[in-house]
Amino acid sequence: MGYIRGFDGVRAISVIIVILGHLGITAQLGKIPEWGVYLQNLVAPTRGVEIFFVLSGFLITGLLIAEHDNTGSISLKRFAARRALRILPVYFLFCALVIFLDAVGNAGLKIGAVPYLLTMIFNFTPNYFRTTVVGHVWSLAVEQHFYIFWPLIFIFFYKRGFSLIYIAVLFVLASVVYRYIAPRNGAYNYFAWTLPAASPIAIGCIIAIVLRLRSGWFIEIFRSWYSVVVGTFFYIISATYPIPFGSVELRAVGIGLLLAWILLNQQKLVVSALEISPLRYIGKISYGLYLWHVFFIGTGSYRFEGQTWPPDQLTGLVLLAAFAPLSWHGFEQPILKLKSKYRSNKRPVSHDAKEDTEHGDELLEIAGRSAKEKPLISIPK
Repeated sequence: MGYIRGFDGVRAISVIIVILGHLGITAQLGKIPEWGVYLQNLVAPTRGVEIFFVLSGFLITGLLIAEHDNTGSISLKRFAARRALRILPVYFLFCALVIFLDAVGNAGLKIGAVPYLLTMIFNFTPNYFRTTVVGHVWSLAVEQHFYIFWPLIFIFFYKRGFSLIYIAVLFVLASVVYRYIAPRNGAYNYFAWTLPAASPIAIGCIIAIVLRLRSGWFIEIFRSWYSVVVGTFFYIISATYPIPFGSVELRAVGIGLLLAWILLNQQKLVVSALEISPLRYIGKISYGLYLWHVFFIGTGSYRFEGQTWPPDQLTGLVLLAAFAPLSWHGFEQPILKLKSKYRSNKRPVSHDAKEDTEHGDELLEIAGRSAKEKPLISIPK
């Protein structure tokens, strides 16, 4: 069995955080006396995106490591095909429906946003083109951009000692500096540009590489409750305290420590709690939920004058609950079966791994693997 327990639960929590934020429920926490603002900051919608990013970098890098270790090389063609099959079909279906609804009615889509939308560079669009019906696709653009360059960097630097980690760390440091000096106001959302927005992805990559180093003391730190305490502290302090710079990156490190702990403690009660059926299912369809929730409820309740879509948020939530499973079972999952044609030649894949997704990619096959299978990231016992 090639399934990491708990990660679907993490995905579910992430997408729920985003949806609650866009429904305006998170904002209500700010009205609670004394602690309300802190609670609101802990579960702001961007926190869900950051968790997705760290998990994505962690898993994608683990898959690259696995392919290299099992085959001696990385097939960029297969990697690109797997990413495209997971991300692009449902993404372009979303785009087509948004454009259609805007053409026959008024979905609040600015015509100038369409080229940015169709070329997946929406994170670079001027603020004027950012509207409630497409306000979330910037994050998908950031991921796509990062994974254009990361496999190339991985191939060149993977066998050069710590060079791969140095490259990722430099990207993170550059992001910290950029966030500090970038304009807070202007025609663009400069913080959604690939640098610095992809720094949580890079931090997830770094943690995956560190695990692969097979250093006993690193593994023991990640496995211990120390990782939970420090990770939680980093997350809370960076989300609630006005740190002048590096708060996003510190929070991403905290998230990464918690993910590593989950990976290395598969039988813990906390991990089992993340495996309850509703969470696991929501996590499985989390990409579709993330993509479609704004289509149905928007990034907030605000609508332009004359805007006919999305509907009111209550109606939209009901439609989302019905449509997202249909999208997964009727559209996304059948397309995902094509990914089997683009797996690395020597890497065995379990039935569970074939059906699982990682916001665009299959899970790391570490926990519960048979003795005949080579671990994706070696974990000393």
